[in-house]
Amino acid sequence: METSLLFLPFPISRGSNPDFNIFVHLFQGESQTIIKLSQATKRHFGDLESFRPYIQALSTKRKLQLPAIWTDPFNSNGSIPSQAVESEIAATIWNYVVALHQKVISMDASDKNSLKSMKEILSDISACNSAFNEIVSSIQHPVFNCNLGNFMVSYHNYICSYWQLCCILTQKESLAPSLIVRCIEDITVCEASCRRLHTQGQTFMMPVLQAIKRYLNSYVRYRLGKNAKASMEYGIALSNFENGLQIAQGSKDSGVAYASQINFANKFILNALKDEVTVCRQENKNIYNQYVSPTPPNLPKPSAPANVGVGRPLFNNMGSIAMTTNNIPNPQNNYAHHNQFTSTTVSAPLGQGGYPSLNNTSLNNFQGTQNLPPNSFHHTQNNLNTGSTFNNLGNNINGSTLNVEEWKTVCTLKSLLAPRIQYVMMNQNPKFQAIGRELSGQLQFTEATDRMIQTAIDNFSKIPGLSIFAINSFIYQADIFYNSVEEKLNMLETNRI
Repeated sequence: METSLLFLPFPISRGSNPDFNIFVHLFQGESQTIIKLSQATKRHFGDLESFRPYIQALSTKRKLQLPAIWTDPFNSNGSIPSQAVESEIAATIWNYVVALHQKVISMDASDKNSLKSMKEILSDISACNSAFNEIVSSIQHPVFNCNLGNFMVSYHNYICSYWQLCCILTQKESLAPSLIVRCIEDITVCEASCRRLHTQGQTFMMPVLQAIKRYLNSYVRYRLGKNAKASMEYGIALSNFENGLQIAQGSKDSGVAYASQINFANKFILNALKDEVTVCRQENKNIYNQYVSPTPPNLPKPSAPANVGVGRPLFNNMGSIAMTTNNIPNPQNNYAHHNQFTSTTVSAPLGQGGYPSLNNTSLNNFQGTQNLPPNSFHHTQNNLNTGSTFNNLGNNINGSTLNVEEWKTVCTLKSLLAPRIQYVMMNQNPKFQAIGRELSGQLQFTEATDRMIQTAIDNFSKIPGLSIFAINSFIYQADIFYNSVEEKLNMLETNRI
């Protein structure tokens, strides 16, 4: 039976075709070609082959005017007029992601060859997310903004993790539980990101995320129960099945009206769990008579995140990471500002350079260190001498060479932070779990900027106009951010928070 990845494609934003005379003014002899590309991208779900050339053409006209009207994708009755070319780029990238979502959802997730083909499309979506986050950092827009960009990244991480799960299911179903837990972790980060969207975005996406999460929490118990049953551990199997059934039956609603596939998945797992509970209870009663704990076993640790890579960049010459001095991070103009969370999560407005700036005061309510890593796991800063790197970077921004070695040290520090954050997320204290999830989400969000820095370094000699000063400035901001994350972890692990 054919299946598809479990997600809801983003809704389309409908845009007006810009005035012909404006295209002639902007593109002159190429105007006819660009107009055709524009029209092709604005058809229902758009022409996949037209998005990239249209976006690249628009990118050459940044800071110019291109009046248009776009609908709010989460509220088709809401029209948003725009003037800047950058707004047209952002809306077009969004619709490109919508078209790629539609392509992925139409493919068979139970077929190995189909799953291989999906990977390339998913990598293209990663490239779209990077480009979207770059372009919205330069405009003020009520919908197409950094909060939406952050959500796009976290939602895509979940989709990739579910793709990874499907790949394993085609080979050995018994290995699925840890991959399902990875999906649960990712969808939880999505929920946090969704709370920062505008009201219509939250209203549209949050029920979808909750329905997916309910399915995943039910499904992981189903798979754990099947594994235990295969090992003749009927008591453990029944404990898992009953817990999964309780989760599946827990929702009072009848599903999300515009997410029929997700509704079907929840009904399917509900019926499967009912059948397993009935059969397993009878077999355990008549044959095995094993104790059934009212508390289900702990979930396994999550698998590693999926790695689908990043497709070809959407912008030629690195877009805004063309890194002229006009694009150097300015402390007075933050990349984005996130709304404050509740007191149980980390408040993390994004600072200059595309990196979150973590404040101390938002962590003051978290006390204690239950089940945290041993002291030998602390203080990567001492091992890496990142304090020296931090000081040198501030002095070397104006140097005549790229801070490549410093960047390698920053990347090494980042790689050591990820497992420490995962450990915090496994803490029994929900407040510590919330801190870990938020730090994990912020590290995921900075992936786009990190990739742009690496690409700028790799292509420095090939692309004219790249600024050493600007690249070093971004490296400096990355160093500040990752050292801030490390300090938060050190404070957690040494009971200073």
